[in-house]
Amino acid sequence: MSFRSDANLENYKFYNTTDLILESCPEDARNIEKCFTRYCLNDSNCYSNKCFNNTCIINNQFTTTFCSVYIGSDHFTCSRLEFENCKNDKECYPNRCNEYHFCTSALEKNWLGIALFKVYFIIILIIIIIVFIIFKLIIIINKKCTTK
Repeated sequence: MSFRSDANLENYKFYNTTDLILESCPEDARNIEKCFTRYCLNDSNCYSNKCFNNTCIINNQFTTTFCSVYIGSDHFTCSRLEFENCKNDKECYPNRCNEYHFCTSALEKNWLGIALFKVYFIIILIIIIIVFIIFKLIIIINKKCTTK
């Protein structure tokens, strides 16, 4: 699969190809500009055999799945690929079924939260260090005042 996560309305036309386009988007997600594929001109450009608004759209007549064998396990599991329709997280290979009911990367929404957590952690750490230094300075000043 070669879906470009940085493709959006402004630049997805530049992701054209002469190869068969394997990725596809739910039509609802494409309509609200949440999903784009490489630029298609007709149905035959898409593995899903469905091109709409120059984006390959998921064909509900078949589902693409990803199967894998886990290391140290004697079985394999199959899940739906990114941008396939879903009802819950367990159906998806990226382990996340978003609010638009298609599989997506778990980091898609969480990267901002993780970045904010790191920033808050650093700010709190700096505040603790400053308070500690001020506390130490107060102790030193008090010792000098009491010894005089």
